[in-house]
Amino acid sequence: MRVLLVEDDELLGDAVRTHVRRQGHAVDWAVTVETAEASLTAAPYDLVLLDLRLPDGKGIDILTRMRA
Repeated sequence: MRVLLVEDDELLGDAVRTHVRRQGHAVDWAVTVETAEASLTAAPYDLVLLDLRLPDGKGIDILTRMRA
């Protein structure tokens, strides 16, 4: 499974990425809305783990655009 992790907290993001990788999944990690949206257009993901408060916007806005 390919996972996009969207999390700006370095400690939390690293812990989640490590755990998901240990479960055998590929993980791409984005720390901003801009990077997350670029990743979503560049590759298909099976799962998005989405932080709601990011430095350049709201994670919920990413979800809204994904669902549109």
